[in-house]
Amino acid sequence: MTLHTLALELTLILATWLAIGAWQRENDTPGRLTYAAAAVAVVLCAAGELIELRGEMPLLARRVRTLGMLTLTPLWFGVAAHAVKLPLIRRTPWIPLALTIPLVPLYALLYAGPWSMLFLPASDAPQVQVGPLMWWFIAYAWTLVLMGVSLLLYGAWQADSPELRRVRLKLAGSVIVPLAANATTVWSLARTGQTGLDLTPAMMAVTLIAFRRSILSGGILDVLPVAQRDIIQHLPFGVVLADDQGAVIDVNPAAEELLGVPRMDALGRALEAVISRAPLELRIEISNVRGRSGESARFALLEAPKAPAPSADPVNAAAG
Repeated sequence: MTLHTLALELTLILATWLAIGAWQRENDTPGRLTYAAAAVAVVLCAAGELIELRGEMPLLARRVRTLGMLTLTPLWFGVAAHAVKLPLIRRTPWIPLALTIPLVPLYALLYAGPWSMLFLPASDAPQVQVGPLMWWFIAYAWTLVLMGVSLLLYGAWQADSPELRRVRLKLAGSVIVPLAANATTVWSLARTGQTGLDLTPAMMAVTLIAFRRSILSGGILDVLPVAQRDIIQHLPFGVVLADDQGAVIDVNPAAEELLGVPRMDALGRALEAVISRAPLELRIEISNVRGRSGESARFALLEAPKAPAPSADPVNAAAG
């Protein structure tokens, strides 16, 4: 077993775990499906590469890897947009799917016989000469990646807290590693004109870990178990939970009503920015907690002022 094979197997396991974890999250979590689909795309890239390294069914391996390769960058752009809470991606979550439409004809070429030479030859040869449309795809993919990085940098500039700004800058920086790996692959492809080993899928799995906390609340470990979360949803007073970086990860219905802020708009924003919209008469208590695995978090308890008790009727009091 080579080091490259080991890296691909670990990538396959990690990306599968990330996809399952995202799928099991709450249905209303913004970006959950986009993140899960991006993880599945990494799984396809790694699986196709592993099949090809075994030297068996190279055409099937190429089709599997290409399917992951074509869908990964549009989905990653969607993940980046969700990470910065872009309003457009919330209103139209199908944007990543729309970005894959220009790539559908490329994948169809793998089943088009001689026409496949325009992209990747549909042959059983382990090494193939790429066609001119491969360079169009590379330019398209890099455009999407750079647009995603631009969104992250813009989101960092617009962040309403230093912690959130640092997080988004780190997310933008995490893209450097897979970009460098892909640049090496593209350079080799430009010199030889043939496909070869590609470290991009393994590096993309590392990037998905970096983005996980921004998409799925609480990071790798939940601050609270599901049973306690269900209880919080039914508490009569407002509760706003934030992770260790100060980003809101949950808002119960009572807090939505008291703050006048929908849960979907509060998720990912700084805790201070969310509770700053509270009415002046609202009583707010902010506390720090630590999860079972040492993960820290913050929560704000919101309680409306109690209405004064009605005074006794002076007429009835005198009659008594």
